[in-house]
Amino acid sequence: MRLLTSVFALILLMSCSVFGQNLGIAPSMGAPRITEAKDIIIKLNKETGKIELFDAKDNQSITQQYQLDLLELEIFDSNGEYAGSLEVKDFSIPRNEVDKTEKVKVANMRFIHTASGEQMTLSNVDFAR
Repeated sequence: MRLLTSVFALILLMSCSVFGQNLGIAPSMGAPRITEAKDIIIKLNKETGKIELFDAKDNQSITQQYQLDLLELEIFDSNGEYAGSLEVKDFSIPRNEVDKTEKVKVANMRFIHTASGEQMTLSNVDFAR
């Protein structure tokens, strides 16, 4: 009888712990609405060098919701020839690094959603116009 009571108590404890688990973060709790690369538009303002992330569904800026971890850019001249690469630490490119006639492409970008800690990586992405 004592063994049966112990087994029953163990089963009850396990079922309570399963039901009590946090199975995910609801959007109202700070989870990112963006979950796939296709949901993000990356824009570059060549005048200011500012890079912004936008929600593809409603075209709202979401840059403030993310912290940049890595941004590697590839630079191509006006003829499309590879001209070099650049690694930046924030969502901006120094003004003197890229000429207005050059094309810039995201080689690798890794960023973290500040509220949830969710990490996303993008590779080989063109900037939207």
